[in-house]
Amino acid sequence: MGRPQFALGGRFWVFTAICAIVAAVGYFSACESESLSVVQATSAEEVPLAVRCPQDVMEIFADPRTSFREELGRFIEFKCCATGEKSVVLEVGVWRGDFADTLLTRYSDSIKEYVMIEPAQKLVGQLTRELQRRLEEFPERFPEIKFRWINELSLDAAKLFQDEYFDWIYIDGLHTYDGVRTDVTLFWDKLKAGGLFSGHDFSMSRAEARADPWNTIAPWSGMRAGGKEKFGFPGSYKAVVQHARKHGLQVFYTLEGRYGESMWQLKDTSKVFRNNPSWFLFKHDYNVTEITTPLEYGWRDHNGVLIFSSGVGPLSL
Repeated sequence: MGRPQFALGGRFWVFTAICAIVAAVGYFSACESESLSVVQATSAEEVPLAVRCPQDVMEIFADPRTSFREELGRFIEFKCCATGEKSVVLEVGVWRGDFADTLLTRYSDSIKEYVMIEPAQKLVGQLTRELQRRLEEFPERFPEIKFRWINELSLDAAKLFQDEYFDWIYIDGLHTYDGVRTDVTLFWDKLKAGGLFSGHDFSMSRAEARADPWNTIAPWSGMRAGGKEKFGFPGSYKAVVQHARKHGLQVFYTLEGRYGESMWQLKDTSKVFRNNPSWFLFKHDYNVTEITTPLEYGWRDHNGVLIFSSGVGPLSL
């Protein structure tokens, strides 16, 4: 299959150096005490990263059978294993809380704080019943995690946090161009250097792709059951690509089951296209004393040793 089609600019395979933790049978949880003692007692030179933190390469996101948005949590799981530090996660736009539930269930050992910005109560007077129930259940199910629900629009919610507060941000709010552009702009500074920046609905319908040159290389939204084409999100796609270009970053996205030789004739590993692709990128860490080529960015330990790197430098889209 023509795999390079699944990344902007055909650079997907350049990114295969990105690694994430794999949950091996019988192995320790990423941040449990026995794993931390290994990290603290030895230097990166003494114990190779592959020994300290078993890895799975970026090809997870090149395989339509495994390239799903919930797999993005592997990056914070990897960070937790390699540094002993749990992550602070922000989800902008929560709706029923389905994605939050999935992430917390799978990666609770790697999360220190989970922040949910969902202004439905402020806008329409009530939350969904599912989210209301989950907001009550989460603290009981995950007592070691600090939870915050913020009933504010992004403009006011962003003011509540200092810069470089979050390790991972996932944006799934208003999907118009202005809405996504506002969110990526407001929350970019709130992300730590080397952090994971991501969001939902990074796809296009055929008609939307033809209507704007910006959209011609966007991933296809796919088909619904019965053969009707799914709606796309041209505003979301354009705002994210422009943000990435402004900062010299490469954008990647999950396949969510899509595969095939032609973007507009893709098939799905299921009977219908289940979910729209999610975009993701990493914030460069320029706080280094020596810059290599390509520029390495990612999480560092307390001694400044790079323990996670994309291996990819700034790219123009």
